[in-house]
Amino acid sequence: MYQTRMAKVLAELVSRTANWSVDMLRDELLELNKLAYPFRHHFDRTELMTLVEAHVKTMAKE
Repeated sequence: MYQTRMAKVLAELVSRTANWSVDMLRDELLELNKLAYPFRHHFDRTELMTLVEAHVKTMAKE
């Protein structure tokens, strides 16, 4: 189940960042790392997955 969710959100992330500059991509990577950092020791990352999905939905399509 989580693999399907992750594949879907990653595909959406790639489509939304397709024409971004290297600087924009770097900034987005930093944002994703900030989201993930508090969950680095959690086995269950359901809450993280929900946050990443919400974050990707708020990104502007380029």
